[in-house]
Parts: sequence; C-alpha cells; structure tokens
Amino acid sequence: GLTLLDVKTGKSGVFAETALQLAAYGNAETLVVGDEERPMPGPIDTYAALWLTPDSWVFYPMDVGEAEFRAFLYAGGIHRWVKRRAGDKATDPVKGEELSLPGRVLQLVKGGVR
Repeated sequence: GLTLLDVKTGKSGVFAETALQLAAYGNAETLVVGDEERPMPGPIDTYAALWLTPDSWVFYPMDVGEAEFRAFLYAGGIHRWVKRRAGDKATDPVKGEELSLPGRVLQLVKGGVR
C-alpha cells in the first residue's frame, strides 16, 4: 500500500502534532512537485514519521484518521481567530459592547437566590 512519510530532523524528535500534519497532507487534493501540480495519490494506507539525527534514525508508525483531521481543522480555526484578535487587549470584548445591569439584580447565594 501507499505510505505517507513525514521526515523530521529536529533535536527533540517527533511530536504528537505530527499526526495532525500527516492528516492534513493525507486529505490534500493536490501536491506540488517542482513547478508542477499533480493530483494527490491515494488512498493512503499507512502514515509514519522518520526522525533523522546525525548518527541515528527512528521510524514511527502514526495513528492518523478522521479525528486527527478534524483536530487539524479546529487548530486552523483557532489560529485564524487569534490572528484576527492579535492587536486586541485581553480586556476588549470578543463580541458586542458592555452590558449595563438591569434595575433589579438577583444575587445567587448558597442555597438559593436573594
């Protein structure tokens, strides 16, 4: 079958987030080879990471499925939200203006409402 391999060369090894990257690659419609765009081959049967260091290597099969792809999409959404809010202060409202208190305020207390 077809294996999608992510080669890592960092000092710290392979992180769990590699599964999210592999899920993104595996769900791509096209890939770019040189200057040419081609359809993504598939289906992918195995996902793996190869950690290369100057004097060794380690091969890691990775569990990648629908849950990892959803997590990748969620992470992308959070990233876009953070970038939109980058210039905001922590105290700025996310949506709308500050609400004024109504004339009568109920106070929640242990055992009921006052």
